[in-house]
Amino acid sequence: MEKVFWGVSLLAERPGWDEYFFGIARAVAKRSPCLKNKVGAIAVNPESKRILAAGYNGPAVGEPHCTKCRREGLPSGVRFIEKGEPCPAVHAEENVVAMAARHGVSIQGCTVYVAGLNYPPKLCPVCRWLLKNAGVKAVIIEGTGEVKL
Repeated sequence: MEKVFWGVSLLAERPGWDEYFFGIARAVAKRSPCLKNKVGAIAVNPESKRILAAGYNGPAVGEPHCTKCRREGLPSGVRFIEKGEPCPAVHAEENVVAMAARHGVSIQGCTVYVAGLNYPPKLCPVCRWLLKNAGVKAVIIEGTGEVKL
């Protein structure tokens, strides 16, 4: 007879570390108010397997959320619009660095896991440079794999 505790089989396989961290990044992404794609990122110490910071895409702290997507019809990753106002969203990867800095946590040597709910995110050049300058060792995007920094 299968033992079940709180609706979870006790015989279920434990997820591997990548699967575990991507699950958490997806949960973080659910906090995003973005109308186009919800993206979550977490910075993990690869030795201790501890999560040091988390971030999701959306407007800067205290700024209003969008009621209409300014990027409608534009490809993923395009942030600035030639005519009209730019997308006000801060990327999840930028927010993970900002949240670590805000709380005095170094993410040097960390691995950053990134997951999107609507489609796999792409690491933009600005986020790539920011993560590299923060000393992040590796970035792994769910569905596409590791990105060279």
